[in-house]
Amino acid sequence: ETSMQRRLLSLVDQCGSWVDCHVAAKLLRIMSIALHTLPHQPRANTDEFRTNMFVAAQFTTRCLNLLAPLLETGGRTTKLTRQQNMLAQEAARLLRTVSVGLVSMKFSDDREIQADSMEHA
Repeated sequence: ETSMQRRLLSLVDQCGSWVDCHVAAKLLRIMSIALHTLPHQPRANTDEFRTNMFVAAQFTTRCLNLLAPLLETGGRTTKLTRQQNMLAQEAARLLRTVSVGLVSMKFSDDREIQADSMEHA
């Protein structure tokens, strides 16, 4: 449910640090499990599911944006902490879930439009 997802995101936003205690990584894992879908699963074609996927992708982007400066400044010599590494791993897991879910979404009943949508996804 989208409202539950937003409440959880709001709770994580209240934390001082997203990497301490793996707060954001845990939420990313929960989102990945909740949004996991099989190809052609009916729920993949609901507006709520699409919204949840979009919200999850946005949160993943926020998490990765936290880590990007750490990786850009040090190049190959920078080592992430265990917590930062876990955050990166869970972000990658959720992005995979979102990309698989995106492929199973139906954007139109018209075959040509659907094919075009999938080509640009």
